[in-house]
Amino acid sequence: MTTALNSRMREWMDLDKEQKEINARVRDIKKEKERLQEVILEDFAESGISKIDIDGRLLYAHHELYVGAKKVIHPGTGEEVIPWVAVSQILKECGFDEYVQEKFDSIGLAKALREMHKDPDSDIPELILEHFNIFEKRSLRSKAGKKVKG
Repeated sequence: MTTALNSRMREWMDLDKEQKEINARVRDIKKEKERLQEVILEDFAESGISKIDIDGRLLYAHHELYVGAKKVIHPGTGEEVIPWVAVSQILKECGFDEYVQEKFDSIGLAKALREMHKDPDSDIPELILEHFNIFEKRSLRSKAGKKVKG
């Protein structure tokens, strides 16, 4: 084996080891951010703020509504399953036909329900509330802030 080949292999192995270490560090950072996120969102709620500029970056609370069909226990197997036929019928009954395919369009339905959720004069149909898990996911996001002239 040539010295050059041995050198390239060693370099590759060193880079592979470094990548694994970096990936492990990224996983640790994500866990710590998740932990802090819950605390900071509580702090935001308690203090009545939803955003703050820190060192030229905007930290803000982000809220988004998600939807997914509730699972039921299958009488034959005892497994948790989503009753797709019933779900599709319920969506049609509630006027959400355009979101029904072989399986319902959860992204489109979530968008429609988000719009309904924003409108104080609009109520999400009771059947939807009974058969779908509807929840708001809270998270933190940041972006570059506007520079303030001095």
